[in-house]
Amino acid sequence: MQVDDNSYQYYFAYYTTLKRRAREIVAKSINAKCSGNKTCQAWRGITLSSITQEAIDHSRREWPKYYSEDTHNGFNESWERIWYSFNKTLSFFDIAIWQTTDDGKILRGMAIGRPSKGKTSLTIHWAERSFIPIPFKGGVLRPMLGCAEEYARLLGSRVIYIKDPVDTNAYERYGYRPTKRTRLANTYLMKELEQ
Repeated sequence: MQVDDNSYQYYFAYYTTLKRRAREIVAKSINAKCSGNKTCQAWRGITLSSITQEAIDHSRREWPKYYSEDTHNGFNESWERIWYSFNKTLSFFDIAIWQTTDDGKILRGMAIGRPSKGKTSLTIHWAERSFIPIPFKGGVLRPMLGCAEEYARLLGSRVIYIKDPVDTNAYERYGYRPTKRTRLANTYLMKELEQ
């Protein structure tokens, strides 16, 4: 399909706006739950954004410092390569979770995926967190999955899939269950969305 410059700009702005709206909804929800709650002080300084070159550089420079036998050692693909392969699809999903602390700006996690052609489902293909000690309950999955689910709802998707999760148990507490997708050999988790 050929897309002219005006159409490209329109759809780029449209999907960028939907992703920003999804992040706003999740941030508002987290802020509402944390209002006046002292245990939520650890969430201070959290920013939800798109994946940028700054995030890619940070993940390449800082994250490997915290890999060990108790963690994984990164993906076979670099985040730069992953991002470039996904951003060709205007409707792709991406999230970078930052936290500003007294020690500086820390990239806590990133995820990326894309919706199906008919937008009936959204699949998160890659999700990774930093192994720098994290002070807030729920880790990065709570805002990461929240943003993916809100974006999927805004697209009109009914289902979210997680492809090849590193730890299926971590996703199960958020309502994701193992599923078999026809003709696909990968491992998938699935969650049906309430509209």
